[in-house]
Amino acid sequence: MEQYETLFSRVYQDLKGRIVTGQLPAGSDFPSIQRLRQEYQIGFRTAKEVTVRLREDGYIASRDRKPPQVCWEGGMPAALAVLSHRGHLSELYDALAVVMPLLSSFASQTCDMRLLPCYEQTKRAMHRGIKPHEWGLMPRLCRELFQACGNPLFSEVYARFNRYSHLPFFFACDDSPLLAQMDRYGDFFAALENRNIQEKYNWLTASYLRTADAVRMSLRRLEAEYRDVALPPAEPFQWKSLYGCDPIYIQITQDLITKINTGVYPLEQYLPHEAELAKAYGVSLTTVRKALAELRWLGYCRTLNVKGSIAQRRSIETARRTVRNPTRKRDAMRYLYGLQFMALLAGPAARLAAPRFTAEEKAALAAQFKRPDAIPLILLVECIGRHLDPEPLRAIFLETEHLVRWDYCTLLHEPRSERVRRVNHKSRAAFDALLAEDMETFSLEMADYYRRSFQMVRTQYIQYYRLGEAEAVMAPPLGLL
Repeated sequence: MEQYETLFSRVYQDLKGRIVTGQLPAGSDFPSIQRLRQEYQIGFRTAKEVTVRLREDGYIASRDRKPPQVCWEGGMPAALAVLSHRGHLSELYDALAVVMPLLSSFASQTCDMRLLPCYEQTKRAMHRGIKPHEWGLMPRLCRELFQACGNPLFSEVYARFNRYSHLPFFFACDDSPLLAQMDRYGDFFAALENRNIQEKYNWLTASYLRTADAVRMSLRRLEAEYRDVALPPAEPFQWKSLYGCDPIYIQITQDLITKINTGVYPLEQYLPHEAELAKAYGVSLTTVRKALAELRWLGYCRTLNVKGSIAQRRSIETARRTVRNPTRKRDAMRYLYGLQFMALLAGPAARLAAPRFTAEEKAALAAQFKRPDAIPLILLVECIGRHLDPEPLRAIFLETEHLVRWDYCTLLHEPRSERVRRVNHKSRAAFDALLAEDMETFSLEMADYYRRSFQMVRTQYIQYYRLGEAEAVMAPPLGLL
């Protein structure tokens, strides 16, 4: 089980990273409490505690009747900080070239770009030639675009990219290849406003690949300039817990629900005893009891004194009751957003990973599919994840898949046997295409599974949960590869 990371910790680390990398430069105004609440979707207390902690740690300073000011001056020259991360930065921009065209092309289909607050300012700057000190316009436009499209996961992924990208340095360095690359962005706005999503995706992919090449050129120049300088050890970029991490007892609850929904634990049969579960998950009895209490409240089991807990089918009434809880409603929408993201990402990820499957791995997968407790979809996804490169792309894919694996927010009114048959049918169709080395069909089958799941869950949210927010979440297109 993954360790719990608080929302406070995530926001603090992100803001600290933005200060250290120069995205919030020394002397600039630190965002207000209200702006932090809007940007990170957090409460007043969390925003206040993060601000206080940053002030105590010396990153910002308070001023009378004015916003706090960034006061961190840095611990090493920017060039050395960038060079110490050169391997991670190359991977970061390679992953950016895969993920960002997907998110940007889809997000721009869901809203009117011209209504974004910094649209006109950015367009004017790019028309006359963007200056090094205006590096923040493009990230700001992207943040506004992802906020407007409504999927908070897009914003969270982009924030993590932005935190590690060292964009201010690459824009401001001498003879910046990245700044020169911006001169070729004349068609950027025309591309985003193009309603043909495939053409838009192709243009953005080529643009982000050029950006990755420009960053690599800057890194090579730095290596030549600082060839004899001893570099400090660099901490690796952190991609774990990209969307946060639930408490351990919630993770156990989610795992139990998945096993009930997929038939590993049959309905109307006893679940393993508390001691067995504690041993299996490596946790205390207290943690297991909290997990079972949560499972019971969600309607997936009933407990008989002394005898244990029996798996059961959740009723519509229980599902409606649980989603009225604000936390459960947030979880339900997060699950839908995760499916939307996976419907975009699964196809390109499968296409990149497919050529790296060995004959031995395919044979092992075929054998595992025959096991009675096997979940073919999860076996395929985990294998895709092992073969994805670079590391940031792998982490984003696996973290997002992990988010949608836990389907405890859905009603799943169809019979379990039908649900298992449907999931296994798509998984086996994808696997058959992989065996035939038909990479395009393999990719499309993987993407189509998540797209169909998204459509089914969205319909359930609207019809059974009566979640009006779900109506505004658009189905992703199929076939962006």
